[in-house]
Amino acid sequence: IMEEVIAVSSKKGINLPASAADDAFNKAKGFPRDTKTSFQRDFENFLKPDERDLFGGTIIRMGKQYGSLTPVTQRIYDSIMEKKPVVES
Repeated sequence: IMEEVIAVSSKKGINLPASAADDAFNKAKGFPRDTKTSFQRDFENFLKPDERDLFGGTIIRMGKQYGSLTPVTQRIYDSIMEKKPVVES
């Protein structure tokens, strides 16, 4: 997913540092193993809206707009959509 985000960003003219993916992973490594993201907590609550469109849908739409393939993001987004209905905020 990070590679897809970086590719879309580049085509949009946003030059992320070469270390962007490593920086994100290294930051995550610093959290306790059982730490959940806000997205995970929201996803587990079927009555609460979550950020799936913000994180997944945006990358997929921008990928199409800028001609950048996003198959990993699409596969994970589709899997998430199958597991939880959309809750309108």
